[in-house]
Amino acid sequence: KGDIQLESGDLNFAGNAITATLGTVKIVGDAEVSTTADLTAGGGVLISSTNDVTLGAVNATVLSGGSATGSITATFDAGASASVTANTGSSNDTLTLDNIATTFTVDTGADNDTINVIAVDTGSTIAGNDGIDTFDIDATGKMATYNGGDGNDVFDVASAAVRATIVGGDGTDTLTLGNGTYLNVVGFTGIEKVNV
Repeated sequence: KGDIQLESGDLNFAGNAITATLGTVKIVGDAEVSTTADLTAGGGVLISSTNDVTLGAVNATVLSGGSATGSITATFDAGASASVTANTGSSNDTLTLDNIATTFTVDTGADNDTINVIAVDTGSTIAGNDGIDTFDIDATGKMATYNGGDGNDVFDVASAAVRATIVGGDGTDTLTLGNGTYLNVVGFTGIEKVNV
């Protein structure tokens, strides 16, 4: 029920679950983590490690990795909380958002990040910020805002059922639309190239 903290060394865990029901999972120092286990942390996940951290499905209201310098890879799926705030640091991070009942507030910080958006709730805001960020947007039915920030960002919208506001930001940004009639895309700005 308390905190779980890893300060140094490697953790390779292939079990089913890592749980800190009421506590915080802290991955700090030069700790390196690679696991496919579900991670539950009632007090959130704090990552400030200088090495890479790969997590399985995360069930926490907060993933705070803004001071991390290693890459962060995490998935928020059906077990995710109703509201999730996730920020990552200055490395090439990968987040997968897959819960239609979760409102996400995401900021992936600097560098070249990948954000896979499968399902999000209305009001979600997903920001890539500095670097060449890739947004793979498959989420349908619920309105979300995507902001690339600085850099030559790529927005790949797979379905005509996607509802989104897309802001490219500074740089040469590309929007690719799959087949269909896009009646639900509310708008896009700061996009220099559109592929259909």
